[in-house]
Amino acid sequence: MKNNSLTTKAVGATVAKDEYLGAVGSSGNSAGPHLHFEVYKAQPFTNANLIDPNAGSCNTRNAESWWQNQRPYNLPTINHIQTQSAPTNYTVCPNPEVPNESNRFVQGQTVYFTAYFADQLNGISAVYTVTRPDNSVFQT
Repeated sequence: MKNNSLTTKAVGATVAKDEYLGAVGSSGNSAGPHLHFEVYKAQPFTNANLIDPNAGSCNTRNAESWWQNQRPYNLPTINHIQTQSAPTNYTVCPNPEVPNESNRFVQGQTVYFTAYFADQLNGISAVYTVTRPDNSVFQT
């Protein structure tokens, strides 16, 4: 989770649907922004009580789903697309990365496009089309 974004929720406390816990970030021993999410059926928080909240053939811990409405096990998603004035500067923890996100550019300035994905599988491609303000295609 992102440094200084966490709520005061105690470890082991119940979490309600849509409850804000903090912002996803890259802190601790991390190679990039992500959320480490584990579900336990009871205390103590040991491997014996760890469950997989998704039901399915990849789950060897429990047969039932713990989700109210379970989404597909693999659900490729775009988390965020942004324009940048320079490539992201990935730093060493605990220093936060510098995304250089910008949406204001001058004519002739290089624009960097960055997409953040979740749950992408090998062999999956993404195709982007950049349009001009008049809706004509600049680049695909």
